[in-house]
Amino acid sequence: MGFSYKEWVGPFYAPGTAANQMLGRYSTAFDTVELDTTFYAPPRAAFADKWRNETPDGFTFAAKVWQRITHELRFRDVQEDLALYLNAVDRLRPKLGPLLFQCPPDLTVDALPEFSALVAALPAGYRWAVEFRHRSWFIPEVRDLLTEANVALAGVDHNDLPRYLTPTADFLYVRLLGNRSRITSIGKVVKDRAEDVQRWAAEIQEALPSVDDAWVLVNNHYSGFSPHTVALLYEALGLAPPRFPAEAPPDLGPLFRSAGAG
Repeated sequence: MGFSYKEWVGPFYAPGTAANQMLGRYSTAFDTVELDTTFYAPPRAAFADKWRNETPDGFTFAAKVWQRITHELRFRDVQEDLALYLNAVDRLRPKLGPLLFQCPPDLTVDALPEFSALVAALPAGYRWAVEFRHRSWFIPEVRDLLTEANVALAGVDHNDLPRYLTPTADFLYVRLLGNRSRITSIGKVVKDRAEDVQRWAAEIQEALPSVDDAWVLVNNHYSGFSPHTVALLYEALGLAPPRFPAEAPPDLGPLFRSAGAG
C-alpha cells in the first residue's frame, strides 16, 4: 500500500534514495503496489505514464477507486465519474491490476440497491474488488451478488471489522490494515504479527485452489514496517524472502510474484 515513504530509507531503500527513485527500486523487490493516491483524484496522465514507464514488465498496479464514487456519491449516479476515473487509470495498462472500492465506515447495507445497480453496470475488462467498512454488509445476499458479478470481497485484517476470507471472484484480494492510531512509527517493527501472518497464509493457501491468483497488500500500520510483514508472509508461504533494495543493486529485476507492501 504505497511506496514513497521517507521512513523506509535505510531499512528498505538504500541511504540517499530520492523520492523520484523509490518506485523503480521498490519494483526490484515486489511486483505489485496498491495506489492510494487514486482514491483522492484520478491520476494525471503524466503521473500514470511515469509509474508505468518506471516499472518492469510484469509489474502491476492495484488502485483504489476515486472517493467521489464511494464516499461522496455513495454509489448513486456514478457512471460519468467512474468513466472519468477509468480513463485516467487506463494509462497504466498493461500493468493495471484490480480496482478497489473502499467503502466509508458509515455506509450501511441500506445502500445495497445503489451498489447493486453499480455492480450490474461495471464495464468489462477490469478486475473489481470491494472493501466494506460496516458489518451490515456481511450477509449472504451481498456475497451472492458479488459472486455472480465476479467482484472480489476484500479480506481485511482491521480492528473494527470482522476477520474473513470469502472467495467471491476468480482472484483473492487481501488487505492487512492494522490500526493507524496504535502504530506511530512506519520505519521499524513495533508490533509482532508473526502469528497473524501465519493464520492469513494458511487461509490463503486453503482458498487458492478456488481462484486463479491472490493479491495480498500490507499497510505500514499493521506492524510498523510493511516490507518486514511481507517478508514474514513469504516465509509462511514457503517462498524465499524478498531482497530489499538496500541489500542489493537497485537494477535487479523483480524476484518473486506474491505480495506488495505499504
